[in-house]
Amino acid sequence: MANIDYELKGLPEIQKLLAQLPADINKSILTDVMLKTGGIVKKEIVGRIPEGNNNKRSGNKLTTKVKVVKSETGGALIGFKKSGFYARFLEFGTKVRKTLGRGRYKAGANRGSMTSKPFLQSAHESATPKAVSFFSENFAKLINNAIKKQIKKVK
Repeated sequence: MANIDYELKGLPEIQKLLAQLPADINKSILTDVMLKTGGIVKKEIVGRIPEGNNNKRSGNKLTTKVKVVKSETGGALIGFKKSGFYARFLEFGTKVRKTLGRGRYKAGANRGSMTSKPFLQSAHESATPKAVSFFSENFAKLINNAIKKQIKKVK
C-alpha cells in the first residue's frame, strides 16, 4: 500500500472546538465522520462486485451484503454481512472438492471448483485516495453536521 499525503485546512480550530466537548460526544462525532467516509469505500466495493448470471432477488445479491459499521475504537469497519460469506469464494476461488459419501451423494462425487475473481483488493486500492480526498475536503463540514446531530439528541 502506498503512502498517502493529505492536508486538513482549519484543523487547529476544529481541534480546539472538539477539545471543549466531553469525550463521549467527541468520540461519537468522529465516528459519524468515519462512517460517512466509509460510505465512499462501500460504494467502490459494491461497484466492483462481479455479478453472476442468475435470477436472484435483489435482496439476495452480494451487492446488498456490504455494510459499514462502527468500530469499538471509534472508527468504521467496511465489510460483508454474515450472509455474504460467499464473497470469499469469489475473491479467492475454490479447488475441486469430492464428497465423503455421507448423506445422499456417493463418495468421490465431484463438486467442481470456482476460479477466483478478485475484486476486493482492487476496490480498496482505488477507493482509498477517493476516501482520503473526501475526508480532507469535507472534514469541517462533516464535523459541523455531526455536531448538529449531537445537539438534536440533547434537545
